[in-house]
Amino acid sequence: MTVSTGVGDQAREHALDASLIKVPASVGKEACFPAGRSPEASSSPISPTCERFALQGIVSGKGTYQFVSRRAHFAPATSNESPVIAQLVKAWAASREAASDFIIAGRYRVVEIAPWPAASGAASSPDALQYRLLVQDMNNHHEELAIPMTQAGLKFTDKLLLPAQIRRAHDLLSQHLLHTHGDSSVKPMIASREGIGRNATLITYATISAAITAGSITDTAQLDKALQAMVVEGRQARRQGYIHTDEQLAQLRETLIGDLFNAAAPDTMPAGSSRQNT
Repeated sequence: MTVSTGVGDQAREHALDASLIKVPASVGKEACFPAGRSPEASSSPISPTCERFALQGIVSGKGTYQFVSRRAHFAPATSNESPVIAQLVKAWAASREAASDFIIAGRYRVVEIAPWPAASGAASSPDALQYRLLVQDMNNHHEELAIPMTQAGLKFTDKLLLPAQIRRAHDLLSQHLLHTHGDSSVKPMIASREGIGRNATLITYATISAAITAGSITDTAQLDKALQAMVVEGRQARRQGYIHTDEQLAQLRETLIGDLFNAAAPDTMPAGSSRQNT
């Protein structure tokens, strides 16, 4: 996957370790999710990869949603991860200390990187950060753009997102989407350490849960077909490990079956389901 800047002779393509996951027509509305591997740590304030991730979030208007380890989230000084928000904050602080501009990809001057105002609906809980990256487009009359950046430090016990964490991740994504702009069929970049586990789980959950809410998936047979279609698409577009273990796939299915029951009338059950499915 690449992100472009400039036009004509000034056009540049910037490569990302990411792939576009397209929602199959059999599953839901036309949409695509960029799924990426988190940027590497860097001895400089910001790594080239992190700058490209920020650039993609700016150009798309969708920002970046990143899963990080509990250690990186709660005790960053002891972690070998370097989250996107942390790198942006560090680079902006370094530019201010040097009385210079922090410019992303030679075009977007960073005005501020800070938590969203409390009244914005952004998360204010210990397990997440939601920041606003405010930039000026120097190629477009210094237009200001406000871009959401989310960091989720959720439990990942035994490399599994359990149903409560899957739903929490989805709640954070819903809050993130309140601050995006542009084509609604293009979703935010969702990144995780390897780029095929937590992010793949969230992308698949968000897609199928929306179809359940819309009433286009009403039983476990349809659910299983949709899961299979999403996994096939993800493994073709990203790589074979998309949704990284059978155990994670089982936890995802359990969460979605719960959504089926919640969507059904109180005195009914989804067709093709039984209590043994839960």
